[in-house]
Amino acid sequence: IVAGLTSVKERSRHAFINDQWFGNGCQGIIDHTIGTGITPNSQAPDQDFRAAVAERWHRWVDRSDLDGVTDFGGQQAAAMQSVVVDGESYIHMAVTEAGELRLRNLSTDQLDVSLSRDLGNGVVIVNGIEFTNGVRSGFYIRPMTGPWLTPAATSIRVDASEVCQVFRPPFVGAVHGI
Repeated sequence: IVAGLTSVKERSRHAFINDQWFGNGCQGIIDHTIGTGITPNSQAPDQDFRAAVAERWHRWVDRSDLDGVTDFGGQQAAAMQSVVVDGESYIHMAVTEAGELRLRNLSTDQLDVSLSRDLGNGVVIVNGIEFTNGVRSGFYIRPMTGPWLTPAATSIRVDASEVCQVFRPPFVGAVHGI
């Protein structure tokens, strides 16, 4: 998959933007999957508890985006668009100094898919994803830099507990979607 990943993503992005039928089809999938945002609904028997949970959820939804660009519904839609068009999506889960969870949607171009090596002791990096004894343990992310916010040339390791990768594996053992 990785050998053709860049060209397939470029073609898919081009079609999403320039082909009305392709773009509308993709947008239909996004709209019908996410809508205005997937929202949990507490089934706790205590009405006051349910109201408190709902109030806290709605307060968090408005400030979930670490970059302050959108709300949680917008982040879900952006992640789904990335899955539909690019084949996968990455979300960085950060905790602020105040201890609050914030999310940042990452461009799939930020994952350093060129990085593959055996680090020894059961640790390998496969196309930017680190595995320890077969379990995802890290992602090699290229930070956005410069005035045009392009991915940096060198990547940094981000622990797998801080990254959510969303994709449908095209076959058993695949580490990326397409």
